[in-house]
Amino acid sequence: MTSEMRALSEGRIKPRDALEDPSDVLGRCHMYDVLRRLPKLGDVGAKGLCLRFKIWPLEPLADVPFEQRRNLYAALPERVKNFEA
Repeated sequence: MTSEMRALSEGRIKPRDALEDPSDVLGRCHMYDVLRRLPKLGDVGAKGLCLRFKIWPLEPLADVPFEQRRNLYAALPERVKNFEA
């Protein structure tokens, strides 16, 4: 699990892949933890997105409906979507 989270924070796993088609390991991680590991988003941005989309921060990523995860990806700032490691 730590290697997947490290890959996410280093930009080796793209935000779109993490949110729209998460691996089994990422699917078991809490939504807040996945969001805050996205490069250039941080704790404040992750909290804001959870509040905006009414997602419980401790909810596993795989339990969040696909449509809601797709909308969440669309709402990410461009600096997060376009991060290049």
